[in-house]
Amino acid sequence: MKILIIGCGMMGSWFADFFARHGHKLYFYDVNKRSALILQRKNYGTALPSLSKLPEIDGVLVSVPIRETGKIIRNLSKLLDTDNFIIEISSFKGPIWKDVVKARQRGILCISIHPLFGPGKKDLKNSCTVHVKPSDLRSERMILRRLLDGTRFVTMSPKEHDSAMGIAISLTHLVGVSFGSTLVKLGYDAPLTKSLSTALSLIAISYSEPISFYSKEVLYNKYSLISYNLFMKEFLSFVKERDIVKIIKKLKNVRSYLGKRYKISRIYKEIYSTD
Repeated sequence: MKILIIGCGMMGSWFADFFARHGHKLYFYDVNKRSALILQRKNYGTALPSLSKLPEIDGVLVSVPIRETGKIIRNLSKLLDTDNFIIEISSFKGPIWKDVVKARQRGILCISIHPLFGPGKKDLKNSCTVHVKPSDLRSERMILRRLLDGTRFVTMSPKEHDSAMGIAISLTHLVGVSFGSTLVKLGYDAPLTKSLSTALSLIAISYSEPISFYSKEVLYNKYSLISYNLFMKEFLSFVKERDIVKIIKKLKNVRSYLGKRYKISRIYKEIYSTD
């Protein structure tokens, strides 16, 4: 397929590498022209100087910060034909969903996904991608399987997706950033325990994100704020609790719930069995 990738950051570059390895013809555009030229020098495809005149393509992958995604979709829906498609990969759908719907109303197949993997992924084995409220499931999934063969697709509504990401992305990154900041303020420089080493994985993820990741759309949407408030309530409740019976009961309830869903006992053993 002939694909234009708009946004040549970490994920845009990952898609460029993956698509090129699977034989797709690629074009790139980024407001930072150097980023697009880097991909061109790697022989992944051709960098475009602007979006004023598009080459002959099948579709566009939009991989830009959320605050720019809606604008890009609006512009593309005016430039593309109805036999073209748009794939957007924003991590929260609420801020851009109206633009997705309007593009669809114009006859453009606008596909909304969220790959639940990062730019370090070498292939799509054991990966999962959320497919958000498809307007034409058969057509959209056909395109996605040609481009992202190997990933497992899960269908969600925008609300279901953003509610889940308020925990999976916003809350985890808030915890990681806060934990890292606490270590700095304490001047922590002691040997690592297994638990702290594991926590550093979350800290590393949180502090390795590009600055654009920490936008109001990601950190301060209504679903993120709900998870923050509940987290702080639970944190303070646990810290202040002095009744050992209540503490034990809460620990048992959490172990039971998470044990059934995420096999936390196995995770614990895996952490402590590694060197």
